[in-house]
Amino acid sequence: MVVQQTGVGMAIPTLIVWAQSYLPFEHRGRGMGAWTACFFFGQFVSPILIGAVRLHAGSMQGAFIAAGVFGLATALVVNLTLASRRASPPSLSEV
Repeated sequence: MVVQQTGVGMAIPTLIVWAQSYLPFEHRGRGMGAWTACFFFGQFVSPILIGAVRLHAGSMQGAFIAAGVFGLATALVVNLTLASRRASPPSLSEV
């Protein structure tokens, strides 16, 4: 737990700085509010979703495996989508 909490303690400020760097200075307060709301909503919903998936998976371990597989599949789809957008030539309306 010490290693995990140390990693989270370093990752959260890094994620916040990374997210805020894309926003103009005058919108960073609103961006921080949106980031915080999404972060804590995820913490709130996570036990509810894992509990629901556990009923179908049969065990808590199965629920976390299902969540991991879903996360990997989502990451793969997002990466393939972004790669195809980068590879396609611009259309006439974009030029």
